[in-house]
Amino acid sequence: MDYCVKGSTMTVRLPWKATVTMSRSVTSGVPAPCAGRTTATCTVGGGCHLGACLGSAACTTAPTQSDCTNKMGCTWSGDACGGTPPASCTLDQFGVVPGCQIGDGV
Repeated sequence: MDYCVKGSTMTVRLPWKATVTMSRSVTSGVPAPCAGRTTATCTVGGGCHLGACLGSAACTTAPTQSDCTNKMGCTWSGDACGGTPPASCTLDQFGVVPGCQIGDGV
């Protein structure tokens, strides 16, 4: 195979005359907390779900609507994002899951 590297880009010419160009990329970050996500991004990446108990700090520990409404001063919101995201990003989550960033590596 014939190849050429220039800066952060590598071009490979394959035997069947096809050419492939690859660019270096850098990943960073961790999945964003569920509470800060929008309804559109809430369930992306796992661990988070639509529906959360709102109110005091004690309210956030209620995992279901029935647990939430049994606590004084707590209200259930079906549009809020609740749960616990994974502790780290997996390769398939970079550039997709809020908080899992991908850069150009330069």
